Amino acid sequence: MARTKEQIAAYQKQYREKNKDKLAEYSRKWQQINKKEISEKKHDYRQKNKKEIAQKKVAYYKKNRQRFLDDSKKYRKQNREKAAERKHDYYKKNKIKMNKKTLAYYHKNKEKHLGYIRKSRAKAFENITDSYIKSLITKGIKITCKDVPVSLINLKRTHIKMKRYLQEIKQ
Repeated sequence: MARTKEQIAAYQKQYREKNKDKLAEYSRKWQQINKKEISEKKHDYRQKNKKEIAQKKVAYYKKNRQRFLDDSKKYRKQNREKAAERKHDYYKKNKIKMNKKTLAYYHKNKEKHLGYIRKSRAKAFENITDSYIKSLITKGIKITCKDVPVSLINLKRTHIKMKRYLQEIKQ
């Protein structure tokens, strides 16, 4: 009596469910015995299909991006010291490389960068910010901005406002 494919598949499924533990043990033993062969096959497959594997990784990451980000955030929260240490080690290792990249980017986009600086200085000048006043006070003197007291900053601000007001009256 000939069996159909469906009957054979049903029988195989039933057999696997019945002998689950036995089959798992057999599989573990076989993998232990043939470790080298398995690793060689995996290595060969990875070497032949690098692009395909890379595409699959990217697609998987895109599909599960939020989960990866959440897991990463959770890990960093739980292991703050380890994360900080890794970040510091990475910075130490790649310091020169990162500086080169930054410099290259700066030279490539110099006008854009200078435009940002001009805009921020113009805003600081207009709004008379603390950092702007500190830079005016420490100009030509060998002290840092941290050493400038708040009262001196406020005095200089009022002085600048008075000067500007007088200039407006003259015109």
